[in-house]
Amino acid sequence: MIPIGEFVLKTPCEDVKALQDIGLGKARVAVNISARQLNQLDLRQRLVKVLLNSGLAPNFVELDFNESILITNETTAMRSLHGLKTLGIQVAIDDFGTGYSSLSYLEKFPIDCIKINQNFISKIDRNSTNQVITSGIISMAHQLDMRVIAEGVETQEGLAF
Repeated sequence: MIPIGEFVLKTPCEDVKALQDIGLGKARVAVNISARQLNQLDLRQRLVKVLLNSGLAPNFVELDFNESILITNETTAMRSLHGLKTLGIQVAIDDFGTGYSSLSYLEKFPIDCIKINQNFISKIDRNSTNQVITSGIISMAHQLDMRVIAEGVETQEGLAF
């Protein structure tokens, strides 16, 4: 599992750097990180190696963590995330609003971005409850100076919302 995780981290970093080198913008790459990767004691060192080998600047990398991963071992997660942040890496909570949502994690962990689960977005034009939840998440995140990404926007209505 660890070699696959490294490949999944290494390959998009190299690809984004190649796109930047040929003048196709300053895209950011977002990579989902597994619980096993987060719990590796040398995750930060592995990421430094990937960045050095690819030549991609750390501010173009965002690591996405599922909420359940963060609560599995809070102490390790806290240490790892703070170590990653010192590199300039962006940290996002993926699928926010499902599973183990706890607002206390937004205070505890150094989070830059919240990604709202597509279950709230896919029917947003027809579901007033999803509209209220999504609006609340967006408002809260912005007041906490976090970026917000709505996953699964597939309609003009969803985009407009």
